[in-house]
Amino acid sequence: YAKTYADVEEGSVVYGYVHKIMSNKCVIKLTGDLAGFVAKSNVSEHFVADLEKHLSVGQSVCCQVLEVDQEQNQMHLTLKHEEDEQTSPSLLKTLWRDMESIYRNRLNAPLEDEAQEWSEKLTVGSRIPCTVNSKKEYGIVCDVKEDSAVVGLVSHDHTAGQKLDVGEEFIATVLDTDKLGGFLDLSLKKDFAQESSALELPAVGKSVDAIVQLVKEEFLVTSVPAFGNAIGFVCIKSMNQQCIDPHEYYQHGRKIKCKVHEWPAECNQHRLLLKAKPMKGKNIMTKKDPTRAKKYVVGEWSTGTVESIEPLQIFVRISNMKARLHITEVASHDDDLADIAFGSEMKVRVLGWDSSSNASHHLQGHFEVSTREDTDIDGPTTDIDGNQICPGSEVVGFVQEVRKDYMWVVFTRKIRGRVHVLDSSQNFEELQTFKQRYQLGQKVVCHVIKADNDLKNIDLSLMPPSEEGQKGSYSVGDIVNGVVSHVSELSLQVQIGAKQFGRVFMTDVVTTAQKEDSPFKNLKVGSIVRCGVLEMREQKLDLGLLVGNANADAMKALYRNSVSDFAVGEKVDGYVKSVTPKGCFVSLSRAVDARVKLKNLSKKFVVDPAKEFARGKFVSGKILEINADRKQVELTLKEDDGRENVLSLSVGDVHEGRITRIEKYGAFCYLEDSKVTGMIHVSELSEGYIKSVTSVVSVGNRVKVAVIKVEEDKRRVYLSMKGLGGVIESEDEDDAMGVEGSDDDDMDVDEVIYELPDQGLQNIDGSEGGSDDDDDDDELARKKKEIASMAQMTGPVVAAGDNRSNEDWA
Repeated sequence: YAKTYADVEEGSVVYGYVHKIMSNKCVIKLTGDLAGFVAKSNVSEHFVADLEKHLSVGQSVCCQVLEVDQEQNQMHLTLKHEEDEQTSPSLLKTLWRDMESIYRNRLNAPLEDEAQEWSEKLTVGSRIPCTVNSKKEYGIVCDVKEDSAVVGLVSHDHTAGQKLDVGEEFIATVLDTDKLGGFLDLSLKKDFAQESSALELPAVGKSVDAIVQLVKEEFLVTSVPAFGNAIGFVCIKSMNQQCIDPHEYYQHGRKIKCKVHEWPAECNQHRLLLKAKPMKGKNIMTKKDPTRAKKYVVGEWSTGTVESIEPLQIFVRISNMKARLHITEVASHDDDLADIAFGSEMKVRVLGWDSSSNASHHLQGHFEVSTREDTDIDGPTTDIDGNQICPGSEVVGFVQEVRKDYMWVVFTRKIRGRVHVLDSSQNFEELQTFKQRYQLGQKVVCHVIKADNDLKNIDLSLMPPSEEGQKGSYSVGDIVNGVVSHVSELSLQVQIGAKQFGRVFMTDVVTTAQKEDSPFKNLKVGSIVRCGVLEMREQKLDLGLLVGNANADAMKALYRNSVSDFAVGEKVDGYVKSVTPKGCFVSLSRAVDARVKLKNLSKKFVVDPAKEFARGKFVSGKILEINADRKQVELTLKEDDGRENVLSLSVGDVHEGRITRIEKYGAFCYLEDSKVTGMIHVSELSEGYIKSVTSVVSVGNRVKVAVIKVEEDKRRVYLSMKGLGGVIESEDEDDAMGVEGSDDDDMDVDEVIYELPDQGLQNIDGSEGGSDDDDDDDELARKKKEIASMAQMTGPVVAAGDNRSNEDWA
C-alpha cells in the first residue's frame, strides 16, 4: 500500500474508512496513515442533502483518486465509480456467512433450550405444508409442519387473493429463510408451483429480467420469469451505499435488469445470486408516474382490498395502486372499525394524489381515498359529524399522539388540536395515568377552548364547559392539580392552568411519611402533582405540595410567614438553604430563615460544613433566640445537650465510672448511671506523687469518683479519685471504646466544652455579626486565661502541640 502521497496514483482505487463527516465534505482515512477529502458532490450519483444520512463514521469505503497535491499533502477522492459496484456481492455473501456462523455457534452452545438443526427441506424454492395460525396487519402467520419451532409469514403481496381462515392448511413456496430469527418468507402465488431443484438456471453473466418479490434491508428477493420463476437474490448495496433505504427505490412487482453473478453454492447459502445496476430512480409510486394516475378519476368509486390496518389509517390496494384511507375519511366508526378486516374488500372513493411522504410505508407520496361523499383532497373544515371547529364548539376527533403532558387529537387529515393533560380531567388519579388512558385512534369528544382563523393552533379540553370555567379562579386553601414545569434544589415551579403557574418552596411539602433530604429529588419536569393554594401574588401563587394521603388540613402548619409565628425553645424542622464556613442558614418556612452558628451545627466536630450540611438537607433543631425587630432567628441543631443530667449531680456524690480518655493534664471518666462525662484533674487522681496520668489509670479502667464541683451553666463536672481506692477493674482499651455512652457513641460534656468557638457568622440579613464576633473573642480570651492559671497551679502538664484540647477544655 501507499505510504506517502507521492506513492498514490491519480485514477487508482484505494480503500479506507470514514473518519469525519462535515456539512460539505467528509474525511477518509486510508492505509499508511494517509487521508483524503470527498466533496459532497462526489459522494453519490444521487442528490445528497445530508451527508450523515448517506455515510456513517467508521464505514468502510472504496474510493477512486481524483487528484493528489503532494505539496499540501492532500488527496481529492470520489465515491462515484464503477469499481464500487463490484463490492456488492462480497458484502452480501459476508452477511450470509456471518449469520450462518452465529447460527452454528448457537447450535453448539451448552444451553438448556438448545436450538434444533435446520431442516434440509426448508430451503429457498421448496414447497412446504403450513397451517394458518393467525392474521396480522402485516400478513398471515402460519405454523410450519416440517418444524414446529419455525414460523412462516405470508405478506399481503403473496396471498394471491386467497382468503384463508385460522386453522386452514395450505402449500406455500419458501422465498427466503432466516435461521437466526427462526422464520420463513412464504408465497401462495402459483408462479412458484414448480420445485426449484427442477428448474433450469441461467448461465453466469447472462442478463435477465427479474421481478421484485420482497424488499429486504440488505437485498431483494426476486423471481426470474424466463427461467421458470427461479428465485434469485439481488445485491442492492455496495460498500459506499450502505445507508441507502432500498424501500425508496424498489417495491413489490417492479421489473429490474440483472446479471447472473453466481449459481447456488455453499459459499452463498445455496442462493442464486444476481447483480443489478446501481440504484438511480426512486420507486414507481411517485408523483411523476403518470401512467397510474391516468387509470383513476378523482371522485370515482372503486373496490379495494385491505392490505394493512393501523390505528389511524388503512392501506388498501386498488388493482396495482396502493392508497391510504385516513381514519377521519371513514364514513362509519361504529364498533371501532371492527367490520374492516385484513384481506376484506371495501368501496372507496379516489380523492387524488398527496405528495407528502409516509415514512412508515416508505412512500414518497400516495393516493388518498375516502368512504365519505363530502370530502376532497384538501379535506373538510369540520369534524366527522359535520361540526364546525371554532371556539366553544363540541367536536369529535381521534387520538393521534400521546405525550406525557399533552396529546394531539386529529379531526381531518390536515386539522388537529392539542389537549393539555390538565384539560383532560380534574381527577388526580386520572391525570397520573393520562398516557395509559388514551390509545392511538381512540375516539374522543372535545370542547374547543381556542382556535385561530386558519385552524393551525387549536386548544382543546375533554372536560365539560362547566368544569372548564372553574379553572383560573383560585382561593387560599383550594386544592389544585398541576404539572411540574421546573425543578431546582430549593423550589418547584408548577403549572396549574393556561399561563398560570405557582411555586412550591422546599419547606411547603406536606407528607404523611417521614421527611427526607431534597424533597424534590423524585420529581421531574412533566410530573403530575397535587397542591394547595397558600398565598396569591398576582399571576403567581405560593403552593403547598401534598404528597401521598396528605390533605388540606395538614397545610395549616405552613402558614408561618413571620418570626413572630415561632417561639424560643420551640423544636422546628427545616431544610438547609445555604452554607458558609461560619455555619449555615436553615429555611423554616418560605418566608423565615434561621441562622445556625458553626458551634451549633453538631455535638461532634464538623470537619466540612458544606459537605455534612449540604443544600437541601433536612434538619431538626431548637430555637435559641428570636430578634423580632431584625427578623432574625438563632437556631441550634445539637440534640439534647445533657444539661438535665448535669443538674442531677451534686457535690459529694460518689459514682462508679469508666476512664474513656487520657490527657496529660488529667483523665475523663464516663458516669454510666447519670450518662455524664467529667474530668479528673491530674492532681485529683491520687493522694501521693503522680509521675504521669497513665501511671495511675488507663483507658477502660473502672474507678470510683466523687463529684467535687459542678458548673451547671457550662455543663462541667469535676471529679476526684482521692481516698476512694483507686482502680476497681481494668479493661482493654479496645473494649472501652465500645462502651455505651462513650465519646464515640453519645455526645458528652467533655466534647461540648472542647469545641472551639467560631469566629463569627453573617447575620440573616447579610450584614456582619460584629457583636457575636466580639463575644466569641472575649470568651476565648477568658478561657485561655483559665488554662494559664490552672497550669500555674498544677505544673507544666500541657504538652506542646496539644493546644486545641486544652483550649477546648477551657
